[in-house]
Formats: sequence, structure tokens, C-alpha cells
Amino acid sequence: MGGETTSFEYFIVFEFDVTLERLRVKGCTREELRDIVKRRKLKRVNDEFAEVIIQFFEMLLIERKFSDEARLLFLMDENRKDWIEVYSSDVRQLVAVKLFSSADLL
Repeated sequence: MGGETTSFEYFIVFEFDVTLERLRVKGCTREELRDIVKRRKLKRVNDEFAEVIIQFFEMLLIERKFSDEARLLFLMDENRKDWIEVYSSDVRQLVAVKLFSSADLL
């Protein structure tokens, strides 16, 4: 029987509105992520541009540009995981996604 734990995938979606200079962060499941991408008509961006966007979000993380401090601390503690996808609906909206699993929280 042992103390096995089942892990689940969870995603952190970083969204930056360039016009309003507003950053939003949301946690979601893979299903919810698919829904967000479909509903917002987001397109994956090429690797070179994705790298620039990721650096931008990492800078915002370091500078603590989040309204929710508790959530920020959680995200900062979790920074060993890789960014996996970057999307953009147009130049005014940047979206990046980070993956982690419940096993990371133990």
C-alpha cells in the first residue's frame, strides 16, 4: 500500500496586456488551457520570439510585478520548471505558460 501520491498536471498562464501594461496570472488544468487558447484564438509564436517573451515574463517575476503577493511567492518558489508554450493573439497580448505537477508541491 505505501504512501503513494498521484500527481496531476497544472499550468500557470501569464498574460500581459501591452496596451494597459497589466499582467495577469492564472492557474489552470490542461483542459482549461486548451479552452483559453481556443476561445482567445491564440497562436503559438516562433521559438526566437518566444524566448524574448519568456525573458520578459521572468523579468516581471523577479521585479515582483504582481498584484497578488501570495501567488507571487508561490510562483517564485516554483521557478525550477520549464516554460513550455508561448502564445500571442497579436502584438498587444502576450501569453506564456508554465507547467508543474502536484508532486512539486510535496
